[in-house]
Amino acid sequence: YAEGHVHPIHALTVNSSSTVLLSASDKTLLATDLVTAQTKQKWWGHYGRIEHVACLGGNNEGSVASAGEDIYASASYDATVRLWDARSRSKEPLMILEDAKDAVTCVSSGNSALGDAQIITSSVDGKVRVRLYIENASFDHAQNTLLICRI
Repeated sequence: YAEGHVHPIHALTVNSSSTVLLSASDKTLLATDLVTAQTKQKWWGHYGRIEHVACLGGNNEGSVASAGEDIYASASYDATVRLWDARSRSKEPLMILEDAKDAVTCVSSGNSALGDAQIITSSVDGKVRVRLYIENASFDHAQNTLLICRI
């Protein structure tokens, strides 16, 4: 796995099916195929060093896994978490979480007691943030109802 990174690697993880190695050095996120040892994709966009990486998909029914194993997250010193869709050829993040006031040190996924998919982050500002993973929401004024579609 010598190809890919130019700077020291600061974070790495493997997806739940052990087919993709996700690693970060400086401001670059890299997905490597563990079977062929070939680089699958590279993403840039953080303004600070990437501190932690996570594969948000997995085998937990009803979790972020419903989006598949191809949603990756990178937490950075730039106080953001960026979500990347490996199914897309786009180098733009799927979503940027910008509510931390200081460096984001960790990112993970999980389920609430009600089974809702969550993204969990921690930051140097002393806060742990939990977000529901929602793709689309709309309000039906006629019925006073919030309609939600999850990823």
